[in-house]
Order: sequence, then C-alpha cells, then structure tokens
Amino acid sequence: MSKEKNLLLPKWMEKKKQLKESQLDPLSKTIKNQPFRELAAEFLEEGQLLCYFNIVDFKLYNYRFGFEEGDLLLIQMAKILQSAFPHALITRMFADQYALLTTPEDCHNSLLKAHTEFEKLDLPMFLDFKVGIHVVSEKRNIINACDNAKTACDSIKKDRESFYRYYDEELSHMLLRQRFIVDNIEDAMKRGDIQVYYQPLIRALSKEVCGLEALVRWVDPQFGFISPGEFIPVLEEYHIIHLLDIHVVSLICQAFSNIREKGENMVPVSFNVSRMDFELCDIFAEIEKLVKEYDVPKEMLTMEITESVLNKNPALISNQIKRFHEAGYKVWMDDFGSGYSSLNILKDFDFDLLKIDMLLLQDFQEKSQKIVSSIVDMAKKIGIRTLAEGVETEEQLEFLREIGCEKLQGYYIGRPRPYEESIAHCKEMGFRFETPGKRRYNDDLGNVNLLSGYAHIKQHAASEVGNYVEGIPLSIVEMVGDKMEFLYANKSFQQELSSVRGLSVKGTEEIINNKQEEMYKVVRRFFSNLSAGERETLDTIVGDTFFSIRGREISHIPGRNAYIVNLQVYQGDFLKLKQKKMIEKVKDLYKGYELVLLWSPRMGQTELLYLRAEGRMQQEEKDFLTCYARDTFSKEEGKRFFQFLRQNSALKGEKAVKEKYFMGVDENGKKIVLLVSLKASMLDEEEKILLSIRRLWNAQVASLVAGKLGEGL
Repeated sequence: MSKEKNLLLPKWMEKKKQLKESQLDPLSKTIKNQPFRELAAEFLEEGQLLCYFNIVDFKLYNYRFGFEEGDLLLIQMAKILQSAFPHALITRMFADQYALLTTPEDCHNSLLKAHTEFEKLDLPMFLDFKVGIHVVSEKRNIINACDNAKTACDSIKKDRESFYRYYDEELSHMLLRQRFIVDNIEDAMKRGDIQVYYQPLIRALSKEVCGLEALVRWVDPQFGFISPGEFIPVLEEYHIIHLLDIHVVSLICQAFSNIREKGENMVPVSFNVSRMDFELCDIFAEIEKLVKEYDVPKEMLTMEITESVLNKNPALISNQIKRFHEAGYKVWMDDFGSGYSSLNILKDFDFDLLKIDMLLLQDFQEKSQKIVSSIVDMAKKIGIRTLAEGVETEEQLEFLREIGCEKLQGYYIGRPRPYEESIAHCKEMGFRFETPGKRRYNDDLGNVNLLSGYAHIKQHAASEVGNYVEGIPLSIVEMVGDKMEFLYANKSFQQELSSVRGLSVKGTEEIINNKQEEMYKVVRRFFSNLSAGERETLDTIVGDTFFSIRGREISHIPGRNAYIVNLQVYQGDFLKLKQKKMIEKVKDLYKGYELVLLWSPRMGQTELLYLRAEGRMQQEEKDFLTCYARDTFSKEEGKRFFQFLRQNSALKGEKAVKEKYFMGVDENGKKIVLLVSLKASMLDEEEKILLSIRRLWNAQVASLVAGKLGEGL
C-alpha cells in the first residue's frame, strides 16, 4: 500500500506543518479541541473514521499515584497514538480521553499497535483503554461523530474481552431507547407504569417470611416490560434517578397505608438507593417526609446500599448512613463480595446486615462454600447480620442454614411479584409470616454464631470470640410450652445422636417429649436452670451411655424459649475413660473436706460421698452423721450440730445455703475448727441436702473463730 493512501488528505499534511504552538494542548502536544473541530469540519469526508479513546480507571490511577504520574501517562498515551496514527488528526478531548480522525486503511492494525504499546508501559497498576469508532457515512457535524464514537466507547467500558467497538444500528437503537427513557420516566410514574414488585426474605432457622425487598418494574403500554438493568443506568447517567427512587418509596409507603386500613400485619420492606440520590437531593429528608405523611413505622423500612456505591464520595455516604441510623432506620449493604474493597468497607461504614452477592453461590463448589462460611463467621463476630441472595436450590438453602446465615432470598423461595401475588405465593409454599412479637426473638437466634466453638458458652456469647472449631456438635432447641423441638442441629450433632442406637433428631424429640421417659424431667429441669442462669451443664448416665450437655438460653418470649445446646456422648471405652476422669476430678475437689454426704431429712437417710479419714468409721456403720458427730464433737457441741441440722432440714432452692462453725477434734484428739455447710440439692430428682464439713487450716483464722466460740486452740 502506498504511503499516499494512508494520508487523511494531502492538504492536511501541509496544514499540520503550519500549526502554531497556541493551537496545541500544552501537556500532550496534540491539537486543542477548537482547532480540531475546525480542521475536522474542513477535512471530514464519507468513509473516514472517528475514534474515541478512554483510559479505564484513570481517576483511580491519579488518586493513588498523584497528578504528576497521571500527567506522565497522558503524555505517553499521546505519543503512542501519534506513533500508531502518524497521519491522523488527534486531539485530547479532556482529561484522559482522546479523539482522532483517520482513514479506514490500516486502522485496525494501528489500533492493535497502539494497544500493544500501551500494554508494554511500566505502570504501577494495571490499566487498559477502550476505543469507540464511528464510520462517517455523510459529511455531518464533527460533534455528532464524536458523540457516537464516545457512545460506542462507553458501551464496552466494563467489557473485559473487547477494547474497541464500532457504532452500529444496535447502539443507535440503544440511544433511541435511552432518549425514550429520559423523556418518558415522569409520565410513566404518573400513569402507574412504574410498579413495585416484592421478593420475599425468610429466616433460615424457622423458614418464616421476615421481610420483602421492593424491586422497581417498568411496564410500558407500547414497549412492554423494560428491564431495570436498562433504565436505571440511564436515569443515573442523566442525573434523574432520585425522582424514581423517591417515587418507589412513596409507592411502598402507600402500600403500607392500605395494608393497615385492611387490618393486616405489615411485613418489613427493604428498598435500594442509588449513589446519585445522596448527591442530587436530600434523600433522608425526602424519605422522612413520606414516612410522616403515611404514618409508616420506621422499623418497617430498610435502606439497601450497593457495595460499589461506597467507593464514590465515601465521606458523604458515611454521614448519610449515620443520619438514617440516628433516626431509627436500618441500613444494609447490598451485593457484598461483588467489589474489591469489601473488608475496608466493613471497617469504614456502619451496616446492620450484609447481603451476600448471589455470584458467590452460582459456582456452588467447596471453595465458594468456604468463602461464604468465612463471610458469615466474620460478620457474626463483628456484630453484623447476614442474608444470602440468589438461593435457587434446596442444597444451597440447607448449606446456608447449616453455617448460620440468618436470612435467605432467591427464586427457590419466591420470585419478585406484585404485593398480593407475592403474599399469596408465600402462603401456597407453606411459609408462615413472622409476627411482630416474635421479631426480636428471631433476631436473637440469628445473632448466634453457629461456626464458633464457643456459641454454647455463656461468657463468650456476647462477643462470640474464638476461632472456628470444626465439628462441634451444636443444636438450637425451642421449648414451646412443654413441647421441645429442634430448630437446628448441625451434622456433628446429628452424628453424636446417631451413635446412641441410631437416634435421629425426630426420634430424640419423641423421647424427650414422652412423659414416661427418664429424660423428660431431666431435660426440662436443665432448660429451666439455663433460663434462670443457674447452671450451664448437665452430665447424666442413661443405661450404658454418658451424656455431657452444655448450653445457654438464647432468647425467650411468653410461652417460648430458645436454647443453644452442645452434646457429647460417651460409650464403651470412652465412657470408662470419662468416668475415670470424673472420679479423679471429684476426689481432687473434695480434698479440702473432712466429710461430704447427701442427707434426706424426709427419709432419714444419708449417702456418703466422701470421708477423709475412713478409719474413723467401721465399714458396717450406716448412720454416718451420728457416727461422725460421736467421734468429732463434744456432747454439747454435738447437740448444737444436730440442732443446726433440724433448723435447716427444709432447705429448698438451688441458691439456698446455710453455714456454721463448730469446734471438734481430729483423729489424734487435737482441737480443730470446722465449717459445716448445707446446700439444697435435687440429685436423683429428690429433695436432699448436700452436707459438707471443711476444716479451717489457717491457724490465725481458726484461732480467731475458736475465740468467738469461747474455746481456745
């Protein structure tokens, strides 16, 4: 190909030599905008190409590395274009955007050359550029050609596969649609073409409907359904998105008002806001005005902010979130995990809930499951609730339930529908609706971190400290009246039950709810103690199986209590080992005592648990109290001892304790001071008293007590 065919026009090459310094951009040394438009208008011919270049993420590059580095990159970009297109008319439109007018000959190769040279630049972060190309079909205004080329360039800004695109009929149609959207949005709102569809959210544990997400739909009488993915970006680009968002909140508030008039329960609704809402209007004031106008409780409305929004003007949005919180609204982060700075966002912004992006669930493999589990675990530890959107299968639902994700949303639960249809669908699917009185109760259950090995331990419950302990057998048990039901049992818990003659969760419920079974009273007393905050452990043997149960109460409302329970089962050699360890611990515990026994005043019986000096009693002696008193106390002190027992024989309540000092003698006849303690006990399901006698070994304390008793040591 001859060099002459590559020329835009021979006259342009002559004109190029005559350009003055004042006609050139001082930074890039390309032609300034006004001279470019004048020259292009002079040389514009059919078949020529107007190429529009834009460096992607240039603003971020400037922000991270400074304006000097940014200017250097702009100079390098200009040199690359001048080298690849030596005969073209080139201008820097503004900032990082260039335009050039050239001939079609070798344009494709020149673009590839420019792209290759740009990739070779030694930059501190990855950058790319996009190109839009308009083919001049007739001699028209150069501004129109630039606009079309820019439209083509903008259309592939997020396309990772392509770096250039021609302006064509498809884009032309898109422009017409954009124009239609901008020109008709206000009329569409007045006519009722803009509608709100509602998608249900359910609690993972109870599968009760706990909320609805409001999603905007445009049903046009001429074009039919217009996708939100089409009209929302256009409204944002033209800075009128706030009109739509305010209208949507107005429709939600009107719906609440209608529901209240019908005497029906309201379901909390979440709605999306755009970044532009914070810049184009006082969105907080607009929502407050609608809430007051329709008398909507603030706890019924929740604002969702997409993660990508937070990178733009973070200080403004952070302050706005604070305003909403102070006024009593909840604020959720939408599409968590879709961006690149999620963890910083959690540190810098105050959100009540994370909506985990549906893309993380699409590839439902082990790696993605671990990522989602880690997000749920992390969120619980920093006090943020979790919701997974995009749930499409039973497998996904059960996995999310297993890891403790609090709320779920997706087509498996229900598609977005008009309000009445969405409510009817939920009822058809058998989903119950969460009552207002149960909302806080379910919130408490949702706070539990089921991935923490310390979830069942009271002192760790608030902070859920500790690393993830895989395999801890955990369940959430609910008592409704006198009936016990498992709301949740993880795989480890189910395996632990299965080790006991193949017990299932359902089979365990049947046993524990059977009043004839031994465990019926034992378990209910354990839960009663948990509710009273008195005990957190239950160790019991049933047949040849030792059960070690730990737990705490999560929440309660009238007639309903929820507990988190950890279970360990010991059988065979494991049981023997456990028994041995328990005996060793008990012996170690009793070392400081002279005597420990269970006394049943009603039956007049005693059961010896521990005696330090066993030789002081004969094997056949059964009345340990009388024998011990005979060998230890004087006659007068013995009378005082038995009088103390009679006075407290009706001791009741696990916190009831009585103590008194007595003078006695040890096996060598030496005077000693003894502390006798009586504590009510319900061991063996009978009213008994745990009697313990402990010697005061500290000489000074013992001497002081003996003096008060009128004795000397």
